[in-house]
Amino acid sequence: MAIINQGWLDQNSHRAYPFVEDAQLRPTIDGEKSADYRFPSYLVLDLMMETSSYDTVPSVYMSVFTFATGVATIVIADASTGEALASASCVQSDEIYTPVNFSGIGKHDDIRGTVVFGNLNALAESFPDGIYRFEPDETPFEARCVRPSVPCVSGVFVTKAYGDEESSRLRGDVALIAGRNIKLEYDESRNAIVISADSNYDFNERCGCDEDKRDEILTINGVSAPNVEIEGDDCVGIEVTEGRIKISDKCSKPCCGCAELTFLNEKTNLLTTALSKLDAFSSNLDMRLNNFVMNALMSERSSMNYV
Repeated sequence: MAIINQGWLDQNSHRAYPFVEDAQLRPTIDGEKSADYRFPSYLVLDLMMETSSYDTVPSVYMSVFTFATGVATIVIADASTGEALASASCVQSDEIYTPVNFSGIGKHDDIRGTVVFGNLNALAESFPDGIYRFEPDETPFEARCVRPSVPCVSGVFVTKAYGDEESSRLRGDVALIAGRNIKLEYDESRNAIVISADSNYDFNERCGCDEDKRDEILTINGVSAPNVEIEGDDCVGIEVTEGRIKISDKCSKPCCGCAELTFLNEKTNLLTTALSKLDAFSSNLDMRLNNFVMNALMSERSSMNYV
């Protein structure tokens, strides 16, 4: 009695698919196709790979199969060049059917795909560990396993220049609209949109800002030329950086530091104290001298009265 409603993967475990119908699946050993080993049909049960090469979809095959320490790996390559396009690995487990997602290698990083591995436990019992290489005519995949994928933008966000605020995702036909002083051009040779500033696009229109808070600078010291240059001389230096103009005096620079100024300040304070004491001594000496003169005169007059 014929078996009906048999599962898709079950059916594939008994036939070559996803390899072509008449694939021999024989590895190459020492330059010769092996007569003793044949890649088991129950190991790779399904394969789907998408590539962005829409014009020339490559014909692919399994170029390398490795099995060691319970890990199986297949390498998918271009049948015409032998170049490796992608690889996928599966760890041995109790699962019979294990889907594994994979991506491309190197410059083929746009490739995406899924491969379904079969019973690795059975493989461990019947297939020796090792590295097996195949010729393109031994393990070619069916043409339907490779599908062209047209690259597209799934959505666009608008983010403010100074902040983390993002708009909601824009989908469908999204238009780029040129704002004031901005020009949009399509470069057909590069398939690119060029965004550039243009002074002819209503450049002189007022910005609409609050005039009380954001006045425009129209002149500098009465000069209203388009470009005003600030000039220095031998002792005045002008240094221009991003958003900043620094004016410095290159001739008058302090020759003393904080330590020297502190020393001079302490000595000045000591000298001031000494001068104060000297002034007090001078005043006291002057007072005593006056008293001495007065006493001498009075003594002279007193002696004269008794003569």
